[in-house]
Amino acid sequence: MCEERVDAYILPVHDPHFCTPILPRWDAMTLCLGDSAQGVQLIIANSALAVYSDKPQGDECRRVVDAAGVVVLATSEAMYRWIAERCGASGTSHEVALDGMTYTEPEVEQWQRQLRQRGGITLRTNLRLLPDTSMREVEIRLSESCESGARLAALRSALRDRHADGMLMARHHDVRWLLHLAEEGGDGCFPSFVLVSTSAATLFARDYNLSLSDERQLLAAGITVQPYTALPQALKEYFEYNILMDPNEIPFGMYRYVERQIIKEPSPIMEIVK
Repeated sequence: MCEERVDAYILPVHDPHFCTPILPRWDAMTLCLGDSAQGVQLIIANSALAVYSDKPQGDECRRVVDAAGVVVLATSEAMYRWIAERCGASGTSHEVALDGMTYTEPEVEQWQRQLRQRGGITLRTNLRLLPDTSMREVEIRLSESCESGARLAALRSALRDRHADGMLMARHHDVRWLLHLAEEGGDGCFPSFVLVSTSAATLFARDYNLSLSDERQLLAAGITVQPYTALPQALKEYFEYNILMDPNEIPFGMYRYVERQIIKEPSPIMEIVK
């Protein structure tokens, strides 16, 4: 934080794929305060640490927080005021940072609005300070009667109704639905996005193991697989006129890679599943 000249860092409260439980790479609560402190907003300042939660916390969480000398904030107003006071005390940069690849656009806008009202504090969204913890490899096992092709066709039909040429999927639940993952067999939460266009669909997955037969099933359904880190370049090369990106689902940091018209509407998948 000192090297980046930021007064406070807002740690993630969920991962980009809305997995439950939160995947280890983004589980800042467990990393800093242990398992008992999940579900609270954690803010680190250069000389203090605070947590915000508007819900009662268990005895173990309170013991951990007290032992760490953490300031407990019971309201959102108190949280924003505490951050503003830390920035004012520093007398230097008046910058607060968060990881734009974990927070959604509405969440980032809320932070920006509230901090701006309390002294013109700048919010940086391009900073990630958490260590990259290792994650176990996940086996992706498809259902024996894979219906991914039919589901992809239904998704494209719903996108046409919204005059959208494609979309980016981030929620793990939606990826599971599209891939028609088997209910059993070690295919739990894993970091992944799916980029859909009128003529292609690509799964960008990290730390996975996919059998040759299942990979062939995906290819037959029109879905290819690429590394998780290849998504930014794929978004830059996206060739359609527009793309649907649910603002409550897609990480704020992904928008900077898109050079086409963005349709900010809710994902149609929940309507299809119904």
